[in-house]
Amino acid sequence: MTKTCKKCTETKDIEEFPKQKSNKDGRLGICRVCNRERINKNSTKYREKNREKINAYQVERNKLNPEKRKEYDARYKRKHGDSLLVQKAKGNCKTHYKITYEQYLECMSTSEVCEICGKDHDLCYDHDHTKEGIEAFRGVLCRQCNSSLGGLGDNLESVLKAVKYLQK
Repeated sequence: MTKTCKKCTETKDIEEFPKQKSNKDGRLGICRVCNRERINKNSTKYREKNREKINAYQVERNKLNPEKRKEYDARYKRKHGDSLLVQKAKGNCKTHYKITYEQYLECMSTSEVCEICGKDHDLCYDHDHTKEGIEAFRGVLCRQCNSSLGGLGDNLESVLKAVKYLQK
């Protein structure tokens, strides 16, 4: 038995259409491929539109269930290993920081928490963009603090202006 997809207009086997009990034939009007594209498009739009809400929810969920998060991280690490993360870090060390991976690890071991807010997860290598090599390393920051400094132009003048603004 065949059916024509309302989106791509291809005639396909009925099994290529997701089940939907409310339709006469028990199948959705668009094929699985078109349906997946539709879902991905809508999901992407939703995530872009609600990024802050989603991030806040995830942060709150992780705070309420730190053990669950640690279990998830451990499962992920067991399944995927560090290989992808290590490869990415090694590439970043060479191209962005102009240091070896070993130097990167040594710098990151200088603090187990963000040097601004004290968070102990999602830590980053903070560096001075005007310098190269190991001399550029400033400290260990969480991603949020690192992004905030970057957003302020990585300069003391902007940070002081922000402090003055917050003191109003």
